[in-house]
Amino acid sequence: MGVTLAGHQRKILSSIQTMTFRNKSTATVTF
Repeated sequence: MGVTLAGHQRKILSSIQTMTFRNKSTATVTF
């Protein structure tokens, strides 16, 4: 259970990082 939880947390972190990266890239493109 702990292992699956760690994997899920890692996936969430990676998805959040990609979202922030996309937002930053789009912001730089618009501005």
